[in-house]
Parts: sequence; structure tokens; C-alpha cells
Amino acid sequence: MNLAIILTHNKTDADNIAQIETLKPLIEKQTILNDEFDEQGNVVGQFETYYYTIKGLIGHEAKFYQIIPFGVISPPNLYDIDSHKVFYGDGDEDKTDDHPRFFNWGLKRGTDNGAEIVVHIEDITKFSVEDLAIQVNTLIDPTDKTEYTEDLSVKVASLTLLKEVGQLDETKTKQEAIEELKGKLEVTIG
Repeated sequence: MNLAIILTHNKTDADNIAQIETLKPLIEKQTILNDEFDEQGNVVGQFETYYYTIKGLIGHEAKFYQIIPFGVISPPNLYDIDSHKVFYGDGDEDKTDDHPRFFNWGLKRGTDNGAEIVVHIEDITKFSVEDLAIQVNTLIDPTDKTEYTEDLSVKVASLTLLKEVGQLDETKTKQEAIEELKGKLEVTIG
């Protein structure tokens, strides 16, 4: 199972740093040594690829995505976790605070890069790997129609949610757009 873990740096400078620092001890980087071949199929060298795992969560690979809203100074530890990043700058003056675009960007980028489950960390101080495992297991259970779940720490969405229901309406507040999404989900998937 492939996971996308999304961090949005829309908190105070100290809290943005802290969310990365809190996450770092919960993850492990897994490195794979791969053979490199020439045109005739001969091994001519090797290169590394990697993925992350979350300690205590079984059977997955995780990639990280970090969002820097307009007007936010990047945390100095931004590059401590290898990740895809988006920086909102000139022309994105409305992309602040908790804009629905951030949820949409994480959902789309994560699934474009192979994620079956996208985890938006809302409050790292309340984050629990055990709680996340329950939510992820609910979403991957073939007998359960759940495609979105949330608690105070995370919002968790599936690839099926994106395909069947779509993204958040960016003209609304995030909370309004999430409520609308839940309504559409109820009608579309049941």
C-alpha cells in the first residue's frame, strides 16, 4: 500500500518546525540498491532509490509532500525529510491559512505519484500511528465503503474518493468544502 503524507506549514514558525521534528522519529528511510544496465544488458553500476515507512504501520511505503502557503517563511528543517514541495508566491496571495487548494494539491499529487491513501496531517500534536492504522485499515477494507475519514489530527482520503467524488470546491472555506465532499461521498458511494 502506498501512502502520501501531507504537511501544510500554515502554523506559527515554531509549530511548522515542530511538526517536522515530531514526525522525524516516527519514520524510517528504506534504501534500495538497484543495478544500472547498459544497452547490452550488462551491469555498469548501481544507484539508490528509497522510500519511507512509518514505524508501527505494517505493509506500506510512504512519500511526503510539504506545502508552504503564501507569506510563510519555509521552516529551516524543511529539507530534513525528502519530499515533494509546493511554494505559493506572487499571484497566490489568497493561498493562505487553510485554503482548500492545499487539500486538493496533496490529494492530486499524492495519487499522481502512486498513493492509494492520502493522509493530511492537521495537528501533529494529536497524531497517533495507532489511530492512523485504524483509519487506513478502514479505507483498504474491501467490505467497507469508507473512502474518507478524519479526526482532530488527520484527514485521510482514498484514491477512490478522488476518482469517484472529486476534489474540494476551492471557492468555499475548507470546512464548507469538506462538508460538501462528505455529502457527495454519501450520494456517490453510499
